Amino acid sequence: MRRSSVALALIACAVSASPAFAAVSAVPLGRIPDDTYFSKQWNLTKIGAPEAWQSSLGFEGVTIAIIDSGVDIDHPDLKDNIWRNLNPGDGTDGSGYVNDVNGWNFVGNNNDPRPDISSGYSVIGANHGTVDAGVAAARGGNGKGIAGVAWQATIMPLRVLDSNGVGEPKDVVRAVNYAVDHGAKIINLSFAGPTRDPNLAAALRRAYDKGVFVVAAVGNAPDGGDAIDLDKSPLYPVCLDTGADENFVYGVAATDENDHLAKFSNYGAACADISAPGTHIISTQFRLPGNKSFADAYGGFYNGTSV
Repeated sequence: MRRSSVALALIACAVSASPAFAAVSAVPLGRIPDDTYFSKQWNLTKIGAPEAWQSSLGFEGVTIAIIDSGVDIDHPDLKDNIWRNLNPGDGTDGSGYVNDVNGWNFVGNNNDPRPDISSGYSVIGANHGTVDAGVAAARGGNGKGIAGVAWQATIMPLRVLDSNGVGEPKDVVRAVNYAVDHGAKIINLSFAGPTRDPNLAAALRRAYDKGVFVVAAVGNAPDGGDAIDLDKSPLYPVCLDTGADENFVYGVAATDENDHLAKFSNYGAACADISAPGTHIISTQFRLPGNKSFADAYGGFYNGTSV
């Protein structure tokens, strides 16, 4: 997506490519799930997921906070892994989080963490959080859709970006603190922008000090432009730990099917810590009955440092 003038813009957004569901992976070794589109998920074979699944499918006690544009919590491949708050707020504790059973919407300030297209949207922006959630923890081995990396991990949906993929640092700060305070073990931040917010840096350092693993996308090249050297032109939150005494934000760049840096992927030694597959990815999508743009439960291919 194009960078916005708003304080924090989702520029790590995956973009659709075509034709969908065209590539086929080689037959992998290890535990092979029966999910419909697994044979198209070349990225899982590339990282050795089937071999890892012989030892572990992911642990339900590991909660991944998807801090993004919302997650379709009723999606057939995600619903069994959606976080459930055993002690939701009732309005008496002063937190402001009332009946936060499955997360929180920091954009609309309500307890519905699903995408909301009532105030305008782009298809990519509305889908983005659901795409990311599927890559991380779609339910594998259920005979439908796709397999996530961690089949049984728990997804905590926290909406901080609107359905155009744009948000404010203050909402991300609140979401990070919520994730830490409610037991998340991993925080996923698949967006980047030019604003260095000290409050967000402090929140992420607090998360790290509490034992939470924070992962952030390095961001994509601007539309029609070249990938950015983050050592020269840093983006945030991925570069918030530059110069710090601890590496409290783990930055991820994107690679292609040949293990080369994807052409769209930003880079930079001070901010990027690892690379992972980020091209031609199939994932879960936001569904909205009656809306043709959101009719398909699965889609792709997606390209981006988000995925």
